[in-house]
Amino acid sequence: MRGRKQSLKKKLEKENDKIWSLIVRHRANGVCQKCGTRKSDLEAHHIFSRANKGTRWDTHNGIALCFYCHHVFFHRHPAESTLWVKEWLGEATFNYLFEQSKKPVKYDTNFVKDWNEKLKKEFQSEFGMPYEEYRKQLIRRHK
Repeated sequence: MRGRKQSLKKKLEKENDKIWSLIVRHRANGVCQKCGTRKSDLEAHHIFSRANKGTRWDTHNGIALCFYCHHVFFHRHPAESTLWVKEWLGEATFNYLFEQSKKPVKYDTNFVKDWNEKLKKEFQSEFGMPYEEYRKQLIRRHK
């Protein structure tokens, strides 16, 4: 990709993934949602695969996990983790996400842009500041 400009769609996909992850981890308040361990480096995990475009950026389709729970429990024991998630989310939310994950979507730049706008609104609501301001603060801290 050297020398070529990244498409708007690709840039927005990366930004959406970042915002989605920040929101999912922020909601957990530093606590692994599986084992309850307090960690500063939680990982955001998609309940239904991010390959399912209909739920890729739905923050209800995310859970914040410590490294151990993410890689050992969720990736090595998918059947058990699915049962646990169904109980944790509640059957109605689980079934809603399942149905949404299976719906076909027109995955184009407009779809990705729409999700970008939704995620930025949700970010502002969660963090009390616009995503762009958050990014500026991060950049200032790392200088």
